[in-house]
Amino acid sequence: VVEATGRLAGFNGQLFFKATGDGGDPLEFKVGSGLAIPGIDEGIIGMQKGGIRRLIIPGDMGYPRPCTNAQLGGPGAYPDPGEQRYRQLLFAVVNNDAREDTLVVDLKVDILKK
Repeated sequence: VVEATGRLAGFNGQLFFKATGDGGDPLEFKVGSGLAIPGIDEGIIGMQKGGIRRLIIPGDMGYPRPCTNAQLGGPGAYPDPGEQRYRQLLFAVVNNDAREDTLVVDLKVDILKK
């Protein structure tokens, strides 16, 4: 179980998802399952309970391109930003070749399950 916030580097650091105790449900996924975007799936490896890490995720390790509402939350496109306004921000970056599509994700591991 991971608390996380995601920002769009190519959109002035705009927040596009918040999965924390004060702003949404934490993320829960099995590392290596292919559910999370590849940058999160690989970036969390080696973290311990209570660990904090900032991931700078290049576009090819982020959301699929093009990305649709139907894909969000599914394999390789998790986390789902949830609110439509956050989805629109994400789509404005990942579905637009003219924008920088790097993601900045801050993680904090709350619970490890084996």
